Amino acid sequence: MQKVTRRRIVVWGGLALLGVVLLVLALWPQAVEIDAAAVTRGPLKSTLDHEGKTRVRERYEISAPAAGTILRIELEPGDPVKADATVLATLVPSTPVPLDARSRAEAEAALAAARAT
Repeated sequence: MQKVTRRRIVVWGGLALLGVVLLVLALWPQAVEIDAAAVTRGPLKSTLDHEGKTRVRERYEISAPAAGTILRIELEPGDPVKADATVLATLVPSTPVPLDARSRAEAEAALAAARAT
């Protein structure tokens, strides 16, 4: 009975050792062929000549803290825009609405808080 157990241990130990060796050989990094060339200095020439189409993925809505209406935008896609010269949108204020008692109290509280800071 002792020999059978010892033989079984040797066989299973040998198989385990063989499995570890095969695993190490499978995961061992292999040499990779590369292209080598001499390095030279010169101007960088890089161009991209493809046409594409852009799509809006996320739409952002901008809200103004004042009530009003934005007039129709006259610009077309691709029009030149200059800082402090081009008008992108015109906001026309709406007619003022009389304040009720609650709205008036909220406005006075906001004014008092702003003055306190």
